[in-house]
Amino acid sequence: EFERREGRKPKVWLDKACINQQKISESLAGLPIYLSGCQELVVLMGETYLTRLWCIMEIFTFFRMGGSLDRVVVIPVAQTHQQMDYNIETFRAENCKCFLEEDRQRLLAVVETGFGNLRRFGYV
Repeated sequence: EFERREGRKPKVWLDKACINQQKISESLAGLPIYLSGCQELVVLMGETYLTRLWCIMEIFTFFRMGGSLDRVVVIPVAQTHQQMDYNIETFRAENCKCFLEEDRQRLLAVVETGFGNLRRFGYV
């Protein structure tokens, strides 16, 4: 259907495959470029998605690059819609984790600067 409607094959950028997981800091420099070119942000949301700050940074970057809620598609993975809705309702950026605490502090500061405070980002 997409190919018929758009006249081309769909293109997909998959973060886990496109970002060098051994050199994340270097690879993330291109994240705003990748996300600004996305028509939609498809989130495959498992139970821990909203606890991983690097995942949240992708959403943050998508919004800062002009994305909007109506262009975000969330697909629950290994959880029910009810569980996913609860996780979204109880989300707090300050509860997110990173492997390195210094990354966590740096990323939370970026989100706070971009949205004015962490709570405002959580409402988005």
